[in-house]
Amino acid sequence: MNEDGQIVVKCGKKEAVADIEDVENRKAINVVSLGLEFPYIEVPPEVENAFMKAKNRKIMESVRLISAGKSLLSGKEYHKLNQSVPLEEWDCVKSYFEWMGTGGSGLQGWLTTQPEKVQKLLSLKLTEGKREHEDDIKQFEDAIITLGK
Repeated sequence: MNEDGQIVVKCGKKEAVADIEDVENRKAINVVSLGLEFPYIEVPPEVENAFMKAKNRKIMESVRLISAGKSLLSGKEYHKLNQSVPLEEWDCVKSYFEWMGTGGSGLQGWLTTQPEKVQKLLSLKLTEGKREHEDDIKQFEDAIITLGK
């Protein structure tokens, strides 16, 4: 597997770099660049499983919980994952997340008020520091407070 998470197949001095694809209802790798008789080679299940485990481990190395901010309605502090996680990992923590929608004002996306539990289940480090768009959110929160006076 290369740095981009793709499989590297070598045949002599030639090399093919590809993701696993579904071809004729089987898992396969595009090896056109190797100049073989067929453009794809089938991937055995044990190779696919090992590849997916390695790819998921690589993804999880860069996953962090970050602050999403405080709810404008409840004042609760919310956190979110900085990127998508493999389905197996998401299934372990989905119950700790709440869907906040994608439109309108305030917090959006899948958020949690239980970052410690998510952090422990996924073995993550909690990332501290500024949240996304913090300056814009602070200005909006200040405007809401001013309106409430």
